[in-house]
Amino acid sequence: MNPSTSTLSRDDQIGKIPKSGLFDHSAFSKEDETDKALEAAHTAVKGQLEKLAEAEVPAFLQKTASRSMEDHNALCDGLLYAALSSAASSRSTNLYTQHIEHVVRDQSKWVIKRLDAITRLLRWKGLKNNVKANILKIIGQLTVRKAPGIETLYINLIRQIQGAQISRENRVMADAVLHLLNTHDAILKDYVPLMHVAMYAYCRLILDHEKGRQNYVKYCIRYLRARWEHYVPLGRELLRILQDVAKIPEFEELWRDMIHNPQSLHPSFTGPGQLTTTTAPYYIFSARITHEMWYKVLFILEKCQKDRFHRNLKWFVRRFLSVP
Repeated sequence: MNPSTSTLSRDDQIGKIPKSGLFDHSAFSKEDETDKALEAAHTAVKGQLEKLAEAEVPAFLQKTASRSMEDHNALCDGLLYAALSSAASSRSTNLYTQHIEHVVRDQSKWVIKRLDAITRLLRWKGLKNNVKANILKIIGQLTVRKAPGIETLYINLIRQIQGAQISRENRVMADAVLHLLNTHDAILKDYVPLMHVAMYAYCRLILDHEKGRQNYVKYCIRYLRARWEHYVPLGRELLRILQDVAKIPEFEELWRDMIHNPQSLHPSFTGPGQLTTTTAPYYIFSARITHEMWYKVLFILEKCQKDRFHRNLKWFVRRFLSVP
C-alpha cells in the first residue's frame, strides 16, 4: 500500500471544511451563497484599498459608488462583509460602517436586503458570535438613520429567538434584541406590526426564561400601559398571553385595571370583553416560529410521503418542542 494514501486526513475523508469570515463551519457544512458573494466582493474591494493611501480612500469609495448601481452594490457588499467579520466592538467595524453610510445611494436598501437574507438564515446558530454582535450593531445604526425596511430585520431577529428554549445562547439573543428595542423605541414605536410581534414574543418568553425575566416584564408592562390602543388589535391572543402571566404581580395589577378600571388604560377601552371580538393578525403566529422550524414544517407537510410523515413529525416534536 502506498504510504501517501494509507492514511487520509479528516478533510480528505469528509471534505474540506469551507473557510468563512461569517460562519463556524464544520466538515459537513455547505457554503452559503450570500456568504460567498459578500466574501468575493470584499476580496475585490480589499485589493483596491490596499493600493491607496488612507487619505485617498474616501474619494475612491465615492467614485466607485457613483459609477453604477452594480458597482455601488458590489462596494456595499465588500464593506458589509468587512464590518460583519471584524472583531466585535472593534474600531474596524465602526470604520467600515462609516464607509457604508458615506457611499450609499439607495437609502441603504441593498444593505437591508443583504441583512434580511442573513437574519433569515436557517443556520443562524452557525454564525460566529462576533458576526451576530456586529449584525445587531449595524441594525442599530440603520435604525437611527430610519432606513426603509428596518422593521423587517427586527422581526427576523425575534423569529430567531426560540420559544421554550432555555439555552444561554437563546437567552443572550433575546436580551440583545430587547436592548435594541428599548434603545430605539422612539423610532420603532411607529412600526405597529413590529410592536405587536415584540409584545407577543416577550410575553411568551417571560415564562421560558427565569434569568432576565424581570426585564421582559418591565418591557411588556411599560408599553402595554403607555400604548394600550396599539395592542388591542391582538384581541383574543392578547387575552390568552396575559392569562399565562396573570400571577406575576405587575400583570395581576394590569388585570385589575382591565376589569375594574378599563378606561385607565385607554378612554375607548371597555374591558376584556372587547378583546374577545377581535382575531389577532396572522403575522403574530408565524413570528413565533423560527425560520428553521418554518421550513422543516413545510418540508414535512409538502414533501414527506405518507409512510414517512409520522416519523418525521415525531422527529420535529423531539427537535423543537420537547422541554429539557
